[in-house]
Formats: sequence, structure tokens, C-alpha cells
Amino acid sequence: MNGANDPDAEKEYLCRLIQYRYGDRLSAQAFEEVKKGIDGVIKTVTALRAVPLKNSDEPMPRFIPYREEG
Repeated sequence: MNGANDPDAEKEYLCRLIQYRYGDRLSAQAFEEVKKGIDGVIKTVTALRAVPLKNSDEPMPRFIPYREEG
């Protein structure tokens, strides 16, 4: 597994990036909350990456049932 698809490496990268950019404005408690949020994002991204898509796949149209007025 390379680093690009490793959830732990990705989490570490995002934590370091946020610490670098916003560390002076985050308390330790706030940074722990950010880490929890990152965990959720990583889980979602991992699930999305698991869905195989081809370039020819199109978005699924939204189904809206017709209801006749009156």
C-alpha cells in the first residue's frame, strides 16, 4: 500500500497541515476536536474511494415522482 491510499498517513498529513496553518489559533482541546473531525473525513473518503468508477459513469439522476395537482 502506498502513502497516497494509507488512511493513517493521510490523517497524519492532515493533522500536521492543520497544526502548521492554524496551530497558533487552536487550543489543545480544539485541536483534539479537529482530529476527531479528520477521523470522520478519512472514513468517508476511504468509503468513497472503495467505489469503482469508470470515466464513462454518469451521476445518478434524482428521482422526483410526479404528483398531479388537484
